[in-house]
Amino acid sequence: MRILWALLLLSIFGNATYAEPLGEYWGTAEEESKYYKIVEIPFPKGMAMEVGSFEVLPKNRLAVGTRRRDIYFVDGAFDKNPRPTYHRFASGFDEVFGLSYKEGKFYVTQQTEVTRISDQDGDGRADNFETLSDRWGFNNYHEFAFGSKLDPEGNTWVALCLSKSYQSDEPFRGWCVKVTRDGKTIPVCS
Repeated sequence: MRILWALLLLSIFGNATYAEPLGEYWGTAEEESKYYKIVEIPFPKGMAMEVGSFEVLPKNRLAVGTRRRDIYFVDGAFDKNPRPTYHRFASGFDEVFGLSYKEGKFYVTQQTEVTRISDQDGDGRADNFETLSDRWGFNNYHEFAFGSKLDPEGNTWVALCLSKSYQSDEPFRGWCVKVTRDGKTIPVCS
């Protein structure tokens, strides 16, 4: 009976265990290949990246922000046959859903704030963490914050999601705010 139950579960959920090339499924793969290339980039065994943001850095280095608190540098991701190496640059964030880079500093959007971080001693790990803005509230693990790339003026735009559909008990949930490079937070739209 256990074997039948396991086979039933596998038949129902088995397709969710691997990525499906949707272009082939929908018959659009040839057209899609004119615009972008899909490349599989392997992760280290046992690592659940759960990537929430990317930033392409100088010299084809990739920075990856994860839902699981970390920012990694990935070298070799853009090689013809990627065999990348991963280096943890920073840790301790709460769902990195926005990552931008300018002049040696990262601008990290997480659920509760926008943080500016840098590696001041040059050892490859972040050692300076500065809260740029935390002017919005947070009350539920589903209250996500999605940050933009820096705009031409150096601002980060943050979409502050709701967790209770049409209401929030916290300031600015359900709003888009602009965080200036000096940390001023401007509510823009709701």
